[in-house]
Amino acid sequence: MPRTRCGWPSCARSACCAVASSQRRRSPRSAELARYRRTVVEERTREGQRLRKVLEDGGIKLDSVASDALGVSGRAMIEALIGGQRDPAVLADLARGTLRRKIPDLTVALAGRFADHHAVLCRARADSFAGTSSTVSPTDTPVTPSPTSSTTPAAAYPR
Repeated sequence: MPRTRCGWPSCARSACCAVASSQRRRSPRSAELARYRRTVVEERTREGQRLRKVLEDGGIKLDSVASDALGVSGRAMIEALIGGQRDPAVLADLARGTLRRKIPDLTVALAGRFADHHAVLCRARADSFAGTSSTVSPTDTPVTPSPTSSTTPAAAYPR
């Protein structure tokens, strides 16, 4: 039985060979941008985990009810906590969209021992999370060479 490009005799050029042949080679610029974007996304994930940890330390179990604790509703609740609001019913009322159906569960999850020092830590983590989130956006645009750029380095410096 003849072997295919992937080495599997039973492949018959199906999915695995199609994936391998369809991957384009990246330019060095886009590869560098992709590596940078990956590190920024990893840092954003770490900051989100740190923020969730501060919430858990304060007894706020937002992750147990909301599928995305750092979504629009979750961020509104975190901002209210940072602002000094500690009433679970008021915090749960900040839910938007489909999370509004879970207001009774949110009220239980938001009843914790969140103190002022948790608010200070949350503010620092939330600002850092927002900063890394805003850094990811510019890396989403594709890299296209400018029409005035030249391939020779000497052309970049006019005489």
